[in-house]
Amino acid sequence: MKKVNLIYLLGAGRSGTTALATLLGNHKEVTTLGEMHQFYDHIRDGKTCSCGKQLDACSFWSSVLQRLPEAMLNNPQSFQNISDCLEYHSSIPKHLLGLQKRKELEEYNASQTKILKEAQQNSNSRYVLDSAKYIGRFLSLRKNKDIELKGIYMVRDVRGVIESFKKQVQTSRSPLSTIFYYSSVNTVAQWVYWRNRSSVLKIKYEDLIRKEAKTVHLLCEFLNLSETELITKLENKEPFLIGHIIGGNRIRKEHTITMNFSERWREQMPRSKQILYYFLCFPFMLLNRYKL
Repeated sequence: MKKVNLIYLLGAGRSGTTALATLLGNHKEVTTLGEMHQFYDHIRDGKTCSCGKQLDACSFWSSVLQRLPEAMLNNPQSFQNISDCLEYHSSIPKHLLGLQKRKELEEYNASQTKILKEAQQNSNSRYVLDSAKYIGRFLSLRKNKDIELKGIYMVRDVRGVIESFKKQVQTSRSPLSTIFYYSSVNTVAQWVYWRNRSSVLKIKYEDLIRKEAKTVHLLCEFLNLSETELITKLENKEPFLIGHIIGGNRIRKEHTITMNFSERWREQMPRSKQILYYFLCFPFMLLNRYKL
């Protein structure tokens, strides 16, 4: 069986992964699927695709669902339970110590292969892209012999992440909660990156703002894609299509977006807090060459 070519975005939430997924999803050889750890939730609860329709009525996902086994569609909760055991942050120690249950991992791999294979066939793209971010999911998919996995680790200045989590949309966090979350996720993500440099690329959110062409070049070189069409769209300020995605933040409701990245925290956050948050995450700020 031909392997599924999967791009997986990992890192902390509010680090710019939705924008990056949209950027790459506008390449003719990439189809972004959204946050695929929510797939079974969408089936169980009748949640909608970004196009506004439930999956069984969506022009993209309905074709995928038609080719999935009835067991997956009729009892999504049982499959979701297995996924939760292998994908949540609490699963990371099990992955690192090799303590996963073999039967669960086999069932997980079989179902994920089926979903992603049908999605790739339906997309007619070279790659499908999953922006779930969960490191446990990445570590699980990495064990799947039927998936050719490439990871992109997205990192952002903690002060930008804090400012984003302050917004009263989706899940909000206090600054201290954000710092704990940010440090925990990036500790593991950085370790994954160091251990898998041949298959994981690290990208800074800020480089998408200040060095668009260079960053697109790095991404396309890593994925062995032509960069011309993405560079042209960015230079001409053309709108980027959202596509048919599962999950994602509030911009998923838009049919198109223009890549207007921002660093509002620099103007909105008091200087004293900028300094405090910097030093509370000093190892990551230093490692990623963020300036005070």
